[in-house]
Amino acid sequence: MDLHITNISDLQAEIFRLKTLEKQQSVALKARVNSPSALFSTVLTLFPRSNDTDGVKNTSFFIPISSTSSLGS
Repeated sequence: MDLHITNISDLQAEIFRLKTLEKQQSVALKARVNSPSALFSTVLTLFPRSNDTDGVKNTSFFIPISSTSSLGS
């Protein structure tokens, strides 16, 4: 960003703009962190996923999928 500050009023305007931007970003970040999905994903990252017996990681948290078995049989 090419910003040329030439006097005190330019500096004050830029400080005001940056403080306003900081407040907006703070509100957006709080909303994102306080959502239920953010909490769930944080909890899931606390538990590392381990390799399956054939060395392939499970593709689903709830239903382990294996290439040798199917859900229909």
